[in-house]
Amino acid sequence: MNSIVVTNKAATMEIMLFSVKSSMDVVQHAGSLELARLAASPYQLQQVFQHFSTLPADFPPTLLQASLMTIGHLVGRIESVFNEADDSQDSMASRTLESEDAILMLDRELAAVFLSTARCLLSNQSHGNPSTSSIPKSCVEQAVVISGSMVGLFHANYLQALSQVFKPTKYGLFGKVPNKLSWEQRQYLPLFLSVVAQKGAVINLEDIGTSLLQLWLLIIVQPSHCLRFETQFGQQLQRQGYPFVPDKSAGLVVNPGYLSNRDSFEHAVSWMRQSLQTADTASKRNMRADFERVLNAVMNQMRTDVQAMATDSSEHPSYVKFVRSIVSLIKAHGTDICPVQKFFLEVSKEYSPPMQDPQLQAAQIQSYGFKLAEGDRRVPSTLFHFFLNNFKGALQRDRLPNEVLLLKGALKHDTIMSFVLGKMLPAVLHATLSSHEAYAMLDVLCDALGLALTGSTIARQVSEDSFACIPPLVTTMLAWAMAVKDPALCAEHVHVLRKITWLLNAFQPSIESFSLMPRAVKGWDDVMERLQWFSLLAEGAQEYIGAEFDKGVVPFMAPSMLFHCLKAHNKEFRVQDTTVLTWSEHISNDISRNWVTTGPLLTVSAINRGTPSTQSGQGSLRPQWTMPGLTTSLFDQLRTWHEWWTRVKRSPDDRDLFDYGEDLVF
Repeated sequence: MNSIVVTNKAATMEIMLFSVKSSMDVVQHAGSLELARLAASPYQLQQVFQHFSTLPADFPPTLLQASLMTIGHLVGRIESVFNEADDSQDSMASRTLESEDAILMLDRELAAVFLSTARCLLSNQSHGNPSTSSIPKSCVEQAVVISGSMVGLFHANYLQALSQVFKPTKYGLFGKVPNKLSWEQRQYLPLFLSVVAQKGAVINLEDIGTSLLQLWLLIIVQPSHCLRFETQFGQQLQRQGYPFVPDKSAGLVVNPGYLSNRDSFEHAVSWMRQSLQTADTASKRNMRADFERVLNAVMNQMRTDVQAMATDSSEHPSYVKFVRSIVSLIKAHGTDICPVQKFFLEVSKEYSPPMQDPQLQAAQIQSYGFKLAEGDRRVPSTLFHFFLNNFKGALQRDRLPNEVLLLKGALKHDTIMSFVLGKMLPAVLHATLSSHEAYAMLDVLCDALGLALTGSTIARQVSEDSFACIPPLVTTMLAWAMAVKDPALCAEHVHVLRKITWLLNAFQPSIESFSLMPRAVKGWDDVMERLQWFSLLAEGAQEYIGAEFDKGVVPFMAPSMLFHCLKAHNKEFRVQDTTVLTWSEHISNDISRNWVTTGPLLTVSAINRGTPSTQSGQGSLRPQWTMPGLTTSLFDQLRTWHEWWTRVKRSPDDRDLFDYGEDLVF
């Protein structure tokens, strides 16, 4: 008996499949839209889609595939006639009525049952679900594409608002607002939206509290298993000219992933920051509130996703790394929009901030860099105190190498590089005159700059703005050399001279590169004039130390002997930047009041930091310098500079002429 039932059912399915395929062929090749409507056999399609609106279905997947192709061809024919009537210069009343009747038929007889099937397919795409294991993914994708075309038609004819797709209505393909969708539904959301946009519909979901910007960002911060169709959606947004999507020159990658999506997010959040910067006072408040809502929605979704993925050991680590990069961008660009949520700043079993930078200080520095570039006059002082307090915290916890790496990352931004070269480092260098212990902070800044310049296989080319900030540093060094009054340089001062010379050596590739430019370089003459004087200092110091070494003695590092060539010209070098002088005095006062400078450790006794200590360290060890070792190292750095300067100058003996027209390279 059972075999008879099975046989009869199989025969019935074959007949239905033949019937649906026959209808599909006629719909595709019918001479008119009216014939195509009749051939589609809406009642037959209703029966198939009703069976697939709950899973598992009794019908075979081949029948679903044929039915999807049939309704797809029908919707395509309706679209074609509708667009012809819409584009025509004359009324084409008959064609208009024909397409309108077909759209109403589609809405009345097929929309509800078809979208119910599509919703069912979308909602049951979870891995390992036995009810959908036999349904090809191509069917799900095809159902979403047809849904987008159908909804686009309905929207163009004012039959529905697009937001109804995200409500429990007959048009509710997704049935929930975008930020409440499951992973399976979210994977196909950008495909649906791209089809709707391609059909000319304006995507406006403001009536359900979702902006297009929010939609785009929620899509591109998803876990990798949800990434599939965002490039198609991004291309439609590009075509419509939305500024928060990278333009065509930047391009959208064919195979999206975390790296490309991070870049797209950075473009969007940078646009948000710039929009606030240029907005008038009246609109800025509303704009900030909108952006705050968007970024909080992004953080809420990422928090939910990272918590849900905690049990997936294969994908969780890579997604956490991606989320960290997105949170850092929010911290850097969105400081004036909204704070980073507490979840992303604390360690939990689902998530932890970067171990090297748990408070996202690198992103904070980057945000200051943006404000510096925008001309915010309050930022330089704020950034100075930020650097000083960060250094003091690292000094107390014996984490100075971590501080170097933190600053190295921040120095990739030109405004921060210019700030450190032109303001921060000169202030610290000047402070070492009265407070030797400031060498520790100078070390951190110089090491970070050195790594930023020479850490890669190819030396970094600094920007012209950063290059033009070299003179303040060199002037401070020259003034420092003229101002030292001790009978002999102490070990800390020898080290300071060595460190600044080492840093200037690190700038050699950039200087040579700028010298080859066919146009005038910003600040070139000032840089060359200052470096000529420094070369005079270096040559004299090298000659003195070398002569002492030839005698087999450790040089007596008297300023009068070490800097005799420079002093012989009786030229006055003074630090005239009042900001540098004020900060230098602040550093010296802070050292005398708050630092513990006795014993083998260098630490801070009173520190006002907003973040708790993460280690129990009570200071950083002083270097175990010896004067022979320091002088030898200084001599090597001075010789490196002098040999390079001699090589790139035609007449090194003409140092008094300062004639840059005779330079070989310069």
